[in-house]
Amino acid sequence: RRLALGLLLLIGVVNFVGWKRSLAGWCLLTAFALWLKDVTDQFTFSARKVFRLALTAAVFLGAGYGLLQAYGFAAKRGWLGRINKRLYSRQSGELGILLGGRIGVLATANAIGKSPFIGHGSWAEASWELYAEWERAASQLGYGETVQRRVNRYMFRKDMLMPSHSILLGSWAHAGIAAVPVWLCVLWWILAVLVETDVRRLPFAALVLFLGIMLSWHVLFSPYGIAQRQQIPYCVAIVLMARRCSEMYRREADEEDPDAS
Repeated sequence: RRLALGLLLLIGVVNFVGWKRSLAGWCLLTAFALWLKDVTDQFTFSARKVFRLALTAAVFLGAGYGLLQAYGFAAKRGWLGRINKRLYSRQSGELGILLGGRIGVLATANAIGKSPFIGHGSWAEASWELYAEWERAASQLGYGETVQRRVNRYMFRKDMLMPSHSILLGSWAHAGIAAVPVWLCVLWWILAVLVETDVRRLPFAALVLFLGIMLSWHVLFSPYGIAQRQQIPYCVAIVLMARRCSEMYRREADEEDPDAS
């Protein structure tokens, strides 16, 4: 576990300097999860308790927010190189770089507002009105230059597909509200695995935590592209297998010490 923790920290820092920010975040959050679950037993328990699930979600959201703030502080001062400094400056706005790097979410949210129940169909194309509203909303939040660059690129390639940078929101915009429970269920499984995985007993705990964090990021902040279509079924299979292993370990522990349950 200590070796995995050290490697994840090292790879996370290297990827931050190399402007692979998402990968850096996954590695550092996985290292945080490994450390937290190794030093305390209170984060290894049944996921049936809603309060404990909410507490775990709050802990990881807080860690992610802190990591994002630390990146912004370092990138703004040029400590992570010129590329990161330029990216930070280009993607900054009223709601931070998380939205600035995934500005297509604004267009997706606008499309959902126009047809929240049945969606716009698969491979839906965006109208000129949607692009105009997207650019106007982004400009009001300080992301006008970023969106203008994206709009010009779409026009140049004649690619009028509805922009999306979130599997959850993109599915909602395409398939309607019926798609939302599917991805919420996946997020629930991930949260349960983050709670239940016993890093002291599960041999592939580091892999499970890493894939769980990566999968949750994809669901919330990635388009459903070719890479995600290949990765997500694999990640879901590992998450479900880890849940089964955690249930088996918990039953064994209850049999060994009935009073502990």
